Amino acid sequence: MTRGGRVALALATALLAVAGYGQAPEDDVVEPTAEPLLRAELGGDVRYFQFVGLEGSVGEEHAERGALRLKLDAELGERWRFEGHGLLQGASPPALGGGFSLSQGRATRYFDVDAELDANDDRTIVSDIDRFNVRFDGRHLRLTLGRQAITWGVNYFWPVLDLFAPFSPERIDRDYKPGVDALRLTVPVGQFSEIEVIGALQGRETREDRSLAALGRFHLGNADVGFMIGDFHRDRVLGAFLTGDVRGSLLRAEVSFTSTSDRAREEGDPDDFVRATLGLDRLLTQSLSFVFETTYNGYGTNEPADILGLFGRERVRRGEITSFGRIASGVAVSWQTHPLLGLTGAALVSWSDGSVLLQPSGVWSLTNNGDLLFGGFLGLGDSSETEIASEYGATQATVWAALRWAF
Repeated sequence: MTRGGRVALALATALLAVAGYGQAPEDDVVEPTAEPLLRAELGGDVRYFQFVGLEGSVGEEHAERGALRLKLDAELGERWRFEGHGLLQGASPPALGGGFSLSQGRATRYFDVDAELDANDDRTIVSDIDRFNVRFDGRHLRLTLGRQAITWGVNYFWPVLDLFAPFSPERIDRDYKPGVDALRLTVPVGQFSEIEVIGALQGRETREDRSLAALGRFHLGNADVGFMIGDFHRDRVLGAFLTGDVRGSLLRAEVSFTSTSDRAREEGDPDDFVRATLGLDRLLTQSLSFVFETTYNGYGTNEPADILGLFGRERVRRGEITSFGRIASGVAVSWQTHPLLGLTGAALVSWSDGSVLLQPSGVWSLTNNGDLLFGGFLGLGDSSETEIASEYGATQATVWAALRWAF
């Protein structure tokens, strides 16, 4: 049922209740209405982005992206649920870099169901199925099979435990994670505690691109701890996280150790490496919040000349590695200036080469279902038209605006 339908139903129920107040005899008994066996809800949203490169910047002067997402949620009794998302996207020009890449994510999948509906020098239009899964809720477990969003890790910019299609730290549109083809088993083991086991196919080569991992989350008073072990693309990965309240601030820490597969070594990857992120969230006032993170990326480099060599690596292509410097930090300050207006200032710093990415943004609530989003990004640091001289220095200076409408 749509939101408008629910409002109309609630209003009609209230009017009937008022009209009948005091008229029914005391001995009248109203039999409860049986819950329907099958319940389904159809919705979705539309997003439209405009990007305008500033004068003197490198790249496209103007670009646009549109996306239509249709969502179906269905429940059969109390145990079964189906989720399906159909996605239609268009871009002009078709090969966009700069800001456009910051508004969308990517994931490597086993089932290739996307289709190119139109493609020329001016635009491209593609369709995809971004969610398609069935979930069973048992008394002591939950089982989900199909294309689904998976989020591991506890940090915002650099969640090093999230190896299933993580967001890049500079991503400006985070409402939907790309779906992953997987089987997920979740078993509660206490209040706010659970063990999750996931088997996923993250590519067409079943032997090389399969992942099997387990993550345990345990609630201990005012802290949560977690431990992960897994085989991702034949890499052996161990990890852990900790979150807790420290004098009114939320502390987030996570670390992972990767033992590299033979295939990755042949590409030139290190035998093993460590990644770690430390984050802090703080509510400064009722309307002002602060987020800070710093990360160590053992896979990254301290030499800007080596960044280009990382772009072609398998870990980067599948989205596992999202930053290239060895050490980086990120900060975001959000201010709710008005019930309808929120502003955010974010900055990413690569300490390996001294480059900075500035990302101011805002959101204005137009209606209950619609928002106007706006912002920009500016890269500061060494840049070159012929080669990558720093991680963020060559980022095109751009302003952008977007409309988001849910139905």
